[in-house]
Order: sequence, then structure tokens, then C-alpha cells
Amino acid sequence: MKILIASTPATGHLNPILAITRILVAEGHEIAFMTGTAFRARVEASGVKFFPLPEGADFDPNDVFSRVPELKTIPPGLEWFRVACERIFVDAIPAQHQGLLQALQQFPADIIVGDDMLFGVLPMLLGPRSQRPPIALCGTSFLHWAREDGAPNFLGLPPAQTDDQRLLWPPR
Repeated sequence: MKILIASTPATGHLNPILAITRILVAEGHEIAFMTGTAFRARVEASGVKFFPLPEGADFDPNDVFSRVPELKTIPPGLEWFRVACERIFVDAIPAQHQGLLQALQQFPADIIVGDDMLFGVLPMLLGPRSQRPPIALCGTSFLHWAREDGAPNFLGLPPAQTDDQRLLWPPR
């Protein structure tokens, strides 16, 4: 089978998908992999063809502030998270989609496998099924379990220390 694998260029998204890639290669499938250029060597070390994400979707996860400089000035919290999600995941949709279409021209895959935050596949789902291969997304995100202090997780907010601080979440 010819499989196009695509991942958000972030270690937490890439590592699980790369593990799946190694299994598929061992099973004899022909694999091409699209992700950020910062991961080219890691992908090619798996013995698969590498396709870089287009500029509008590519970033170095070690320097995310170069992609989203405004995150430097926003304090941890919901606004920081909103801006990060919008700039890193949503704004990348058109470029990711273009990258997938270009990769499919060079590598006509039987299926696309992506991480759960690679939203560039979404425009493909809007068109006729006959115009694209099947798409499977793998959950690579951590479990979003409620914190005991009620604050949203993943925002860099320290745990509440007092009952008054606990009352701040969720915002009313």
C-alpha cells in the first residue's frame, strides 16, 4: 500500500506518527511523510520519502516564537492558548492542504494518515470522496482531563494555592 503520512511539526505530534511509520515500513508499505523541515533528518532516517510542509505551515518547534511572535507578550492563560491554536493550527490549513495536494501529485497514495491536529485534510473532506484517498487521523494529543483546581490545562497556569484562586476557574 502507498501511504502518505502527515504530521504537525511538533515533537509530541510527530513521535507517535513516526512510530506508526516504522511499523508500516516493516510491514512492507511504501511511505511518504510530510512534516516540517526541522524533522527532515528524523523522517528520512526511517527510510521514507520526505515532503516538506509549505512555508505557511512549516515552523521549527524549537523556535515557535519566530512563527508566532505575539505569544512572547501574552501572559499564560486562555488568550495565549487561543492565539497559539489559531496561528499554529488554524492559519496553517491552506498551506497544509496545498502541501498535501502537491505531495499526492508526486506520490499517489492509497490513504493519508495524519495526526489529529493536522487540519489541512479538512478541505479534502468537503469535496467528493472520489477525488481523494481515504483519510485517517491518529490521536496524538494528551488527555485533556480537568485539573483539580478547575483551571484549564496546558496553559502554563500554576496550580491554585487558595480557595479564592480556585474560585477564579472556570471564569464566570
